[in-house]
Amino acid sequence: MDDLVELLRLPPLDRSRWRSTDWAATEAALGTSLPGDYKTFIDAYGPGAIDDHLLVCAPDASPGWTDLVDNNAVAQESCRIWFGGDADGAWPLGDSAHWDGDDVPDWFEPGDDLVSWGGTPDGDFLFWHIRPGVAAADHPVVLRERGPFFERFEAGFAATLTGLLTGAISSRYLSRWLTAPHSYGLAGSRD
Repeated sequence: MDDLVELLRLPPLDRSRWRSTDWAATEAALGTSLPGDYKTFIDAYGPGAIDDHLLVCAPDASPGWTDLVDNNAVAQESCRIWFGGDADGAWPLGDSAHWDGDDVPDWFEPGDDLVSWGGTPDGDFLFWHIRPGVAAADHPVVLRERGPFFERFEAGFAATLTGLLTGAISSRYLSRWLTAPHSYGLAGSRD
């Protein structure tokens, strides 16, 4: 987390300025626990955009797609279209009875889920790959570009972002947009 904060040229973590986020209500709405590094980052800095391109959502963000729960609903509907050919109903992404075609990634198994925490203005979404029995801290980050193509990074929220910003992780879709010096522009919030 310290490396990410430094790369984004943010002030050091200061609990006296933290947002008051109802994480229990958010996690109940999403149906899963969220990684601690993400919750710490959001409580400290709120929603925003990395390098004016990669948006990081937060609970109770201002209207628009920076709200975590709203963004996840849109992202999941988009995946349902790719996984099953339509978005009729809010069926769980891990319900393989709805899968139709070759657009479900090989690493995504029945019972898995994707929970979106961000995206780009180009229509790409960033997710955590939720697997049954796996701790929230161990959820890998997944990018789904606006089509059916996925990139899966075997690291969590802060480690993936740090890797993308330093070049230690390369993304076919994101790396060209993330150029130094890096920044984090804060978005509006309801706090």
